[in-house]
Amino acid sequence: MTSAEQLIENDLQELLGGINPPDLIERTLARLESGVETSAQPTGEATPAAANPAPRGRLVLLRRIAAAACILLALGLITWVLWPRSLPESVTATPAASYLVRDDYIQLKSGWLLLTDGAPEVRVESGSPANRAGRVSDVRGRAVAGVGIPNADTLDTLANELQLSESETQMLKLTKRWLTAGGLAVCVLTGQVMLNDVQVQAEELPAPEVKNEIPKPDDIAGVKKLLEDVRSIELRALRDDWQYSGWLPLEGADASELGSTFAKALSARPREVAGWDHNNEFLFTLADGRVVQAAVYESGGLLDLKLPGWQRWEQYTCTKGLYETLKPRIEEAKKLERYPVRDMAGMSRSLGKAVRVRFVDKFEQSEEFRGELNDPALVAKLAGLVWDDDNSFSKTHVGDYQAFELSFEMDNGETVRVSMQNTGIMAVYNGNALLHINDIATTENVKAIHALLKPLVAKSGFRVLRQWNGAVSSITEARVHVVTDDEGWVKLWAEHTAPELMDPPVMDFENEFVLAIFGGESFNSRGYFVNEILQGEFEYLLRVDEQSYQTMNGADAVTPFGIYVLTKVDRPVHLEENVQSLIGEPPIWKRHTPAFQPLVTPRYPMQNAWKVERYWQGGDSLIEQREQHVITDAQALDKLWQRHAGADAPSPKVEFDRFVVVAVFGGRQRGERGKILEYRLQACYRDGNGGVLRFAGQEYRSEAEHTPYGIWVLPKAAKVRLEEREYPLMPEGVEIDYARPPYWLERK
Repeated sequence: MTSAEQLIENDLQELLGGINPPDLIERTLARLESGVETSAQPTGEATPAAANPAPRGRLVLLRRIAAAACILLALGLITWVLWPRSLPESVTATPAASYLVRDDYIQLKSGWLLLTDGAPEVRVESGSPANRAGRVSDVRGRAVAGVGIPNADTLDTLANELQLSESETQMLKLTKRWLTAGGLAVCVLTGQVMLNDVQVQAEELPAPEVKNEIPKPDDIAGVKKLLEDVRSIELRALRDDWQYSGWLPLEGADASELGSTFAKALSARPREVAGWDHNNEFLFTLADGRVVQAAVYESGGLLDLKLPGWQRWEQYTCTKGLYETLKPRIEEAKKLERYPVRDMAGMSRSLGKAVRVRFVDKFEQSEEFRGELNDPALVAKLAGLVWDDDNSFSKTHVGDYQAFELSFEMDNGETVRVSMQNTGIMAVYNGNALLHINDIATTENVKAIHALLKPLVAKSGFRVLRQWNGAVSSITEARVHVVTDDEGWVKLWAEHTAPELMDPPVMDFENEFVLAIFGGESFNSRGYFVNEILQGEFEYLLRVDEQSYQTMNGADAVTPFGIYVLTKVDRPVHLEENVQSLIGEPPIWKRHTPAFQPLVTPRYPMQNAWKVERYWQGGDSLIEQREQHVITDAQALDKLWQRHAGADAPSPKVEFDRFVVVAVFGGRQRGERGKILEYRLQACYRDGNGGVLRFAGQEYRSEAEHTPYGIWVLPKAAKVRLEEREYPLMPEGVEIDYARPPYWLERK
């Protein structure tokens, strides 16, 4: 039987008879290893002599190469599956973080991740399906995600490892800002994220109380630190025609980078007065909303700064390359029109989203209305009337008088203010930046705005019923009048209007009275206008401001006046005038006499009066620098009280759901004339924006040192404004000016 026939026979036996041939692989490999010749025939049969020896060495080598290749291939596959992939640029991990980067998400096992725009989904997975995954996705902004909320001891280290800013670090430390889902904890710093398919926006979360201590002009390090914490910047430039450009806004990383550039360039203070040799102006908005003004000299090497609380601009030396670094931005600003492109529909939509609108309606001139809108439908309707597609535009600014002052308050804390003349011409501001000017609402819309606002004003309470203001009165000496009867009114009106002797307007002195101020012989004034009305515990304040202007050739001789018809009330009404003569500086309020005095003054306080619940005043505080605070939670009060009274001193218990704490510290005072022993409360008032607290320092003369303070507990208010008496306490009856410091203390 030939070899071919033998193979066929073996195949048939295997297929039909179920006889399997012996497995010779192991035997063959063994013989190859030992050098014994192999045979294709089964054992027991004759084996013909082989013509050639088996290629022993080559087969062994091939076998080993094949085995090694298989091992390498297996290791490669295992490595490809299990080897950790690198994080995308949108994710930063702490050094101790443990995670796996999957195709479409990151599995976080421990540690912390900083997620920015476009970061992939992050999951925390545990064993059971019920607690399977907490996940955060769709990141548009900045957020920190980790396994569980970190404890207080590790927060500073965590912020440092993720290179967070000071304000972001404060957000991490605010427990109420952390959200958890399925074992995953997230703190949204800016923008928004999706946490287990629920949208979370940073602006809707509790915000930490951010305070920037304003340094003195000589504190170069303090000024630098302040410029490092800039949130946004507005820049305008002086064009070749000596007209300012529009405002160029910078936000986010651009603003932070430019603020750092200013900080690094700042060098020293040569104690020179600012010289104004520059073609630019910068407004740096800080984390707490206050604004730093800056300007860089074109010649290089000099920089002017004005911080909140400073009385004037201060000049500093800086690196000569600063102006060249800023020049591209300045040139970019020069291209902007001073009056931006008018996006009517966009502006109307933005204003229509306001949560509240405070308004002053002077459309009728003879009567002034104040109030606010909270109804979303009415807010949207008002926005549509203000910004209509039919609005026109003019480069001239013509109007008889201001008809409306509208403040649209947004849910993110911003306020857009619209000042509208009776002719419809308006100016629109956002913060310190002028957005639009000289847009003109239609006559029909101006009337419709008045018709919408007037019914919303309550007819009860103390307010201005009618008023007359102007530049020319026949009364040529400065004085104040209170008129409560027809005889006095006829006499005053005749003196005011002589020699024409016009008939006096009809008065209802049963329900109203007249308060008038005459400025005497003066220059460049349009008259006195109401600034605000404040309600105290036992009195009202009517504050007026003289509206002045500038002329090129010579001054206009005037005799300004303001005459106000007011609701008769059962409390005294005092008149205060702003006597601040410097442009851009905070008001200084001077109280005039006489005041309106009711026939019988009640001894009980007015309803809703803003009055002190408790207070502490003295001269032995441990805080040795000048500070002001508004405290709205127990934790912040504990920290401040420990700094003020010592680490072991227990802080007072305050119901912060009902009250707020206002604290003023005067710093270390030496025994010289004019130094302060303690701060004493003068009065508290309410206005349309919140509360006004007026205080003054008690003077002392001795060689002893004191650290004066005043701490007051008052009912909650959206905003708290402090007014400090310009001079220390003096005997009753002496007229004292009150200066409003250039800061608002806001409850966040």
